Amino acid sequence: MSREKNTNNESAGNAASSLDVVSGAPGKAMRGMKGTVATIMTLYFLSPTISAISPAMSSIAGSYSDVSPAAIGYVMTITAALQAVTALIAGALAGRKLRYRTLAIASSILVVIAGCAPFFLSGGADFPLLIGSRALLGIGLGTIMPLSNALVLAAFSDEGTRSRLIGVGNAMLNVGTIVTNLLGGFLCAI
Repeated sequence: MSREKNTNNESAGNAASSLDVVSGAPGKAMRGMKGTVATIMTLYFLSPTISAISPAMSSIAGSYSDVSPAAIGYVMTITAALQAVTALIAGALAGRKLRYRTLAIASSILVVIAGCAPFFLSGGADFPLLIGSRALLGIGLGTIMPLSNALVLAAFSDEGTRSRLIGVGNAMLNVGTIVTNLLGGFLCAI
């Protein structure tokens, strides 16, 4: 009985040591995968971009005086609605049907382009273009939301490392909220 127990422990030890490079000990995992950690933190940082336009809502209403206030509200609503729907779909497809890397790159590019579009569309551009850019932002953010945590779970097997990365990721999400809101307000004032 004790010999069987030792054999199982040795097998578990060998399996754990073979995972050290990928995910085992927290220190080794973090040093060996700096690019992966940086990518994950960037995705967390981009997640709250939905609120970046909040400081500019009154300016948007002024720029589109011919559009009803209810329709102006769709600037925020369309993003949130599509973000929720896309998060469900992306969560189901990430790592199974579509590669994490492909989703991370595509969604990051989409978030940056669609997120910056309102700055360039202000001043009388067609309101449907603004709504379209916000819809694309919602799709990009909906892809990023489940991807951040899924990448942590896929890349690291050590529970301590996972917990730390998710905690730091949530801090990055809050930093992203602050930075994007400040940037949105600053760009609105220009």
